[in-house]
Amino acid sequence: MIEIPQDSFRLYFREVRDIFKWHKIFQGDIICDKNLILEYLGHAIAQNLVWTMEHFDIFYENATSYNFNTPTEEQISYAIANAARTTIQEVGEPGIPFQVFFRPVGENQWIWMPENNCIVCDINHIMELILTGLNKGILSKLDRFDIYYKDSQELPPKVDIDSLIDAIRKEAGKV
Repeated sequence: MIEIPQDSFRLYFREVRDIFKWHKIFQGDIICDKNLILEYLGHAIAQNLVWTMEHFDIFYENATSYNFNTPTEEQISYAIANAARTTIQEVGEPGIPFQVFFRPVGENQWIWMPENNCIVCDINHIMELILTGLNKGILSKLDRFDIYYKDSQELPPKVDIDSLIDAIRKEAGKV
């Protein structure tokens, strides 16, 4: 059983398979083994826990913060209305943080908005988007996803996740 918050949270990706697949920590964030992103997402979809996501921000090991050029709703609507079929296969550059917004996008699965370094994705195609990102190397060396829900735009207080993982590993005798 997977427990995913319905409030905004951080989904951290670390090498933790020796102690767990994924684990919700006390303040609401989740640590997931970095090799199990598709399995985690599949469970979340099966339990209907992704349908109220508004957007998520993607960060990498070498870029754990970023000043996003977040698009307005008008810019997103314009991109959807004017999307060409060639815009749907773009997914960004490896190692450069970007945002993914969930909106109906008509016949497209997702639309790349290069001027905002973001993707607008139909929520029904989130698995295809993640799989494409993994296959193209865009989602290698992930640090985390900051996941925002429609009715919850605040993330929980941040903790030193790597120290916490070290403590869990030590408690489990895996050091």
